[in-house]
Amino acid sequence: MNKIPLLIASILLLPLFSFAALSDDITNKPIASDNEVQYLSPPTTDEKSDPANGITPGITYNINGFLVGDPIALLPIIKEKIDYFIIYMKENPSTKIRVEGHSDNAGTRAQNDQRSNKRADLVKQYLIEQGIELERITSLGRGSIFPLAPNTSPANRSLNRRVSVVISE
Repeated sequence: MNKIPLLIASILLLPLFSFAALSDDITNKPIASDNEVQYLSPPTTDEKSDPANGITPGITYNINGFLVGDPIALLPIIKEKIDYFIIYMKENPSTKIRVEGHSDNAGTRAQNDQRSNKRADLVKQYLIEQGIELERITSLGRGSIFPLAPNTSPANRSLNRRVSVVISE
């Protein structure tokens, strides 16, 4: 049995289940090094009563799982990750959220800017639909200028198709 297709599928699906925090502030500084990565995993049975317990204001969380090309809707796995922030924001009504869309480098700069804006807008719209007030949400697209990984493989490009989220007090 050839293990290469299974390995490739594993690498491509891995970003769907990663939820990494890569910065400890809300500035536009470059992404932190690997030793500063924090992960927020789906809650265990014991944590389901408080799924937002892993949210820390000021930390940048990266939500992966966007497909190649123009985003038209949020996948359920992405909504599940955003739900952490919705719960946190409902429990902490003075908090605000910044949503930044990102793209890989496939396409022109204009296409990547548009895709990253669309990703951020989809998350913003979902937050509003779930009861988060527009005044508490800032969203913008970053294009492909802040990659998490070199755009040298499909797996790396999938890491760069993401939304970064920061909660602030």
